[in-house]
Amino acid sequence: MSPDFQPLIPAAATFGPNGALYSAQFGDVYASSEGALAQARHVFLGGNDLPDRWHNAERFTIIETGFGAGMNFLATWLAWRSAGSSVRLHFVSVEKHPLDAATLEQIHSHYPEVAEISGLLRRDYPPLLPGFHRLHFDDGRVTLTLLFGDAAAMLRQLQAKANAFFLDGFAPAKNPQMWSKELFVQLTRLADANATLATYTVASAVCAGLSDAGFAVEKRPGFGHKRDMLCGRNSRRVGRPPVRYEPHAIIIGAGLTGTSCAQRLAARGWRLDLIERNEGPAQEGSGNPAGLVRPVFSADWNTHSRFTTAAYLYASRHQAMLEQAGQQIIRGEGGVLQLARDAVHLGKLQRIVEQFSLPADLVQLLQVKEATALAGAMVAGPAFWFPKAVWANPGSMCIANLARSRELVRCHYGRSVHALRRTEDGWEALDSMQSVLARAPVVVLANAYAASRISQSAWLPLRPVRGQVSFLPSQAGKNLRMAVSKDG
Repeated sequence: MSPDFQPLIPAAATFGPNGALYSAQFGDVYASSEGALAQARHVFLGGNDLPDRWHNAERFTIIETGFGAGMNFLATWLAWRSAGSSVRLHFVSVEKHPLDAATLEQIHSHYPEVAEISGLLRRDYPPLLPGFHRLHFDDGRVTLTLLFGDAAAMLRQLQAKANAFFLDGFAPAKNPQMWSKELFVQLTRLADANATLATYTVASAVCAGLSDAGFAVEKRPGFGHKRDMLCGRNSRRVGRPPVRYEPHAIIIGAGLTGTSCAQRLAARGWRLDLIERNEGPAQEGSGNPAGLVRPVFSADWNTHSRFTTAAYLYASRHQAMLEQAGQQIIRGEGGVLQLARDAVHLGKLQRIVEQFSLPADLVQLLQVKEATALAGAMVAGPAFWFPKAVWANPGSMCIANLARSRELVRCHYGRSVHALRRTEDGWEALDSMQSVLARAPVVVLANAYAASRISQSAWLPLRPVRGQVSFLPSQAGKNLRMAVSKDG
């Protein structure tokens, strides 16, 4: 098993007699009995001087230790909406024992004012699987990145510059790992020069640990029955300022990779020159009529498994976002069946599901009868069903990406980049006659194996892989109801 992967143990929460949400696992409450939203506004928003600090900011990043029931995120999202701010809000939250979506719905029902945004959160809420999960809301202006796993271990993997910290683990006496020196070191590493923090606890060990880590802390009036709370500010303010680029890029290649990069950068306000050697998008590898969107598992849950699973979940949400925005994507519903090659392969896949406690909304083992009923045709043996996976037409996804971004993307079709030239201001993309096709501070190479023809990327260990698609005639009553895969 990969040392970074430990199966999640979901949290169980109940409402106590006084109305407070209680964790029997930690013997502590998730929030004050006076109300989770009110506590979030007083302690975490007020303690970090929000929303006032959003008014003159282009982007603002909050890192939270302890997602819990998500009430701090929902309170922050509501405050951001009420402030009418143009700031791009990125909320990063770590949680070792996440609640499932059904429990979140039960908890959030006690707070009618979050009904709408709770529904949006639960619609995109990921399976309870360790790792990074990124969700976008309000046309991409609000981003939630959930880190499911041990706080210190997950924060070590995070690259960010936090403008504010919400420290909201269970009480130090109940959950000391959430208030450890190791975790405070990570907060210092992730802190912006002007970063602030707030927490409900004023335990002496927390005050001393944060001070040692480089935060100047002070007590302020607490919320509800608590007399005090703790606020702090980064006192070291060291490090080089981040490199600022003009938000303009050249993207070479208009397949799935290039158009997806264009869509995500355009959503952040970037201007883009998309250069494609063919007369339109998705004319090469992304021109296949269908492709499967599902994860690939391994016995040790290695980097490839972690990457494909995270990418699959993000791609599913991205596709749903495009469709909700009115972009048409050709795809099939019902999930994807992966047939086991033989008994050895079946046993291997079954052990993976059991060993890593993979959730049922990610994958399920089906016997022959169940798999046959789902597929609509006799299958040769047991199968693994990915209920939220799809087959999709890649070209339609490329077109949807560009349609979503058309105002900021200038497409150069039928033009081939033969070289890149570095300039004082960035890069120039040159054709075979050394004429300049486009200029920008940043270049994105999304042209697959063709990238090896450009001197700056010729060193990359790229190799072409021959693909193949087989077409079978349609037969009445014998067509598959969903995508089925085996070796491929």
